[in-house]
Amino acid sequence: MIDVKNKAECTGCSACESICPKQCITMTEDREGFDYPLVDSEMCVNCHLCEKICPVNRQINHQFDNYTVCIQNNDEIIRSKSSAGGSIGAIYSIVFDQHGIVFGVGFDEGNVARFMSAENMEECFSKKLLASKYVAAELDGVFSKVKTELESGRLVCFVGLPCQVAGLNAYLDHKPDNLWLIDLVCYGVPSRKLYRKYLQFLELTYKEKILDVRFRDKSFGYSAPTMCIELKNGKVKSQNCAVKSYLRCFFNDISSRPSCYECPFKSVDRISDITIGDMRSVYKFVPDMDDDLGTTVVYVHSARGERIMGMLDGKVKWSPIPLESVLKTSGKKMISCPKPNPQRESFFSEIDAMSYDSLVKKYCPPNASEHITNLMKNLLLITRLNRSFIIRMIKRR
Repeated sequence: MIDVKNKAECTGCSACESICPKQCITMTEDREGFDYPLVDSEMCVNCHLCEKICPVNRQINHQFDNYTVCIQNNDEIIRSKSSAGGSIGAIYSIVFDQHGIVFGVGFDEGNVARFMSAENMEECFSKKLLASKYVAAELDGVFSKVKTELESGRLVCFVGLPCQVAGLNAYLDHKPDNLWLIDLVCYGVPSRKLYRKYLQFLELTYKEKILDVRFRDKSFGYSAPTMCIELKNGKVKSQNCAVKSYLRCFFNDISSRPSCYECPFKSVDRISDITIGDMRSVYKFVPDMDDDLGTTVVYVHSARGERIMGMLDGKVKWSPIPLESVLKTSGKKMISCPKPNPQRESFFSEIDAMSYDSLVKKYCPPNASEHITNLMKNLLLITRLNRSFIIRMIKRR
């Protein structure tokens, strides 16, 4: 049976839970807010499938010459609702044209990130499948749901983190012709427990229920994304240290899953057909695409991925960019892991004992730069200059 002794070696993909013939494995949240397999030893028959299927222990035989292109969706509505250039929305539209189904991470009514399916673009909008979610998502048995759809003969597009895509591929034990695998350039997976405490703190602070959480809002343009929340009373909060505190913890490398600091999937060679990520440095390579509305970089890993790219004609604007150039600029996170904050263990040892506000103020207090940035952004909102070139120039310094 699977036994996770070193948590840095488990990504929480749930392949082991999904493959278990006795259903004796349950993904269980630990004290930090991350899922790990828990085995009912009395039910286990020691078939060892859970150990064999673990994607961390598998090697991929990659024989495709990877290349990259930058993309912007021609549909401005899709692009505006996406965190970057809307490439995933263009791919989804192709799937829907073929009566297929997509699986990706959305938000439920309680702002919980979880895997959901969609069969048209309206569902993608309502379930918020197009935007980034900086939190560990609920898997909800998604692998078995994907398998059921594949066996029915439908085209299925699965979008997830590299570890989740690798886990699904291991669970299926092959890549069916009607499956498109797309993963993301990932910096890490923040704690679900910290996220819950964050939402509770904000609802108590503003005495209103949160209707929407936007991790990469484009109110100040793509080059200066900001985290914001929308309250039930219609107000939007963004330019203060409280709202930004959750991402501050993340980018201080203190709140991610242990495996993220030693991620085995940080490579250009991937099992996915396509990897998508930010192309914030597009202005260095394709100035004509630098409109500050969002650009995606797409890494193509397979012949199937290349065919998908060919289907995007007419739906996107695109330009090739040398892979080496991307990896030196916007693509650094494709191949490099974050280094854990020295205080990470202390942070999580107090996550239950301390209030969210006290915890964050102790371990990740805002600095002077954040206060100044908040002040500047508020002034730009008041003067309606928030989408001006000023922010872009400041951001690129």
